[in-house]
Amino acid sequence: MPVIQIQALPQQPEPDIPQLLARLCLAVAEGFEIPADYVSATWQTIAPGRYAVGGETVMTQPRSTHPVIVDLAAFETEDPEKIRKLLQITGRYLEQALGLPGNVFILFRSARSGEVYDGGEVLGI
Repeated sequence: MPVIQIQALPQQPEPDIPQLLARLCLAVAEGFEIPADYVSATWQTIAPGRYAVGGETVMTQPRSTHPVIVDLAAFETEDPEKIRKLLQITGRYLEQALGLPGNVFILFRSARSGEVYDGGEVLGI
């Protein structure tokens, strides 16, 4: 059950964010052979001037600095190969969709049994 949270500066040109998110969910679901409704993704635009790298702030998304920041969490995913695959699918999709090769930063977290509340209950307990 991957949850993908994306934060990025305003993009130039502006992508179709709803379409980008839907296709990302489908790509992850296909790559992991899981139902698409097990994958969710959000997009939050960082206000211009509110993201610094090396002391420099910018107004829009540069091609080689200020990477898109992605927080990627998945339930009970601890196999290094599965994590690697999830990171690659997500990273490559975003790099291609946004035209930002090498400018996506993803932090992966695994949520374990007892650490996730979904569907009205704590999962895995």
